[in-house]
Amino acid sequence: MTLASVTLVNKDQLEILASLRESVNEDKAEMAADIKKIKNQLKDANDKSKMQLEQINALLLEKVGLQGDSIDVREKMLARERDFRYVRSACLYEDGGFDSGFSDLKRVIAGKDLPEDVKSQLIALHEEVGMLKEQYKESHDKLNKAKAVCTNLVQGFVSFVDRISSS
Repeated sequence: MTLASVTLVNKDQLEILASLRESVNEDKAEMAADIKKIKNQLKDANDKSKMQLEQINALLLEKVGLQGDSIDVREKMLARERDFRYVRSACLYEDGGFDSGFSDLKRVIAGKDLPEDVKSQLIALHEEVGMLKEQYKESHDKLNKAKAVCTNLVQGFVSFVDRISSS
């Protein structure tokens, strides 16, 4: 083999290596954009969760304040709380999940001494809880899938780089 043919082979290999590097850099840029997008989605979900937790805490504080108003009010609220507990327990499955059927909820609250606006709020909240649980499950599944895709892409990129560097 002559020196000229060896030089041509080396030039071809250098061109292939340069082409592969360019391809890897493009893939790296795409992966970085995907990771940034996923991080933003995760941040948004965390912010939403934090906001909902703050709302729940505010409602709990309001409940505590209302219970301390007077003994008569407290007795009425305790009676109402018992009714709510009964309604809540009637809405739960044995495994702790909410029943999606509203006929049972309506039947349970029909026999209780609850104001109509509270009954309608209970039904609306029951429906909202079901929708939020489904949205949470879907978001969590999407996040897990995205994490798996990112992990696979990173692993593929690392093995690709290892193959290139060992060549």
